[in-house]
Amino acid sequence: MRIEFVLPYPPTVNTYWRRRDNTYFVSKAGERYRRDVALIVREQRLKLNLSGRLAIKIIAEPPDKRRRDLDNILKATTGCADACRTSHRRRAV
Repeated sequence: MRIEFVLPYPPTVNTYWRRRDNTYFVSKAGERYRRDVALIVREQRLKLNLSGRLAIKIIAEPPDKRRRDLDNILKATTGCADACRTSHRRRAV
């Protein structure tokens, strides 16, 4: 099954994650990005079962001409996929 989404450009890793003492957590910008992605997925009204293997193809269109590290896009996007998997498991129980 092939599903296609157009997602907003993700925040950088430096703004996605925050740290307090030895604990890392998702920042407000990261939470906002996750909510935006979750809303886009919900609007498609798909019954997604994200268990098992998942292949992701990303075509990146940065919002400006600054040089960027493409790994940052992967980290935020796969983080959302992991969050969807986790929330799906929580709902299924």
